[in-house]
Amino acid sequence: MPRPTQPILSTRNITDAALDAVDATGDFTMPGIAKQLNVTPSSLYTHISGRSEIVELMRIRVMSSISVPHPPAGWSERISAWGWAYRRAAVEHWRLIPLLMTRSVRTEVTFDIDTALVQAFSDGGFDSTDTRHAISTLDSLVLGSVVKLSTPDVAWTQSSNPSEVTHEAANPLRTDDTFDFGLRTLIAGWMAQCVVRLYTESHSDLPVTSR
Repeated sequence: MPRPTQPILSTRNITDAALDAVDATGDFTMPGIAKQLNVTPSSLYTHISGRSEIVELMRIRVMSSISVPHPPAGWSERISAWGWAYRRAAVEHWRLIPLLMTRSVRTEVTFDIDTALVQAFSDGGFDSTDTRHAISTLDSLVLGSVVKLSTPDVAWTQSSNPSEVTHEAANPLRTDDTFDFGLRTLIAGWMAQCVVRLYTESHSDLPVTSR
């Protein structure tokens, strides 16, 4: 039997085509994917239910690439490692991030990553409420740093009369240095909270003296 002249249609090459379109333009269309794969738009629906499923397939592709093979023992080091891994994966397809941010997460691989972060914060002594806030803050830092890639190198023009500090800070916003600074600042704050909590707990049974 002769080999097919084009790849057999599958969720994998549909996802590949959608990612190619998003990486190039920031979005995708069903007719555009069909044209790239040399098939009819209707044939796509034999493999996927529609646009929402394709977005989720792209999310799975990106999130599955996040890996920390040997997580550090310390809770703060684990959070740092996951933060960097998350950012590296997101930067590779940075035009996809706005699409992902408009839809609720439904993929198991994302929940697995959240579980690892929950465990890390729990090991640091955070309760469930503070853990949710911390993970949301970390998520904002990672995704915000990636979305920043779509902005101009210099955020302020000459007509805006920027200060020297603002002008000098514009270009580094696109580098790893700024993300590193933000992540270290967050972790330092979380570690300080742990110190305060441990101190408070260890001194909770001391008598209160009046002056």
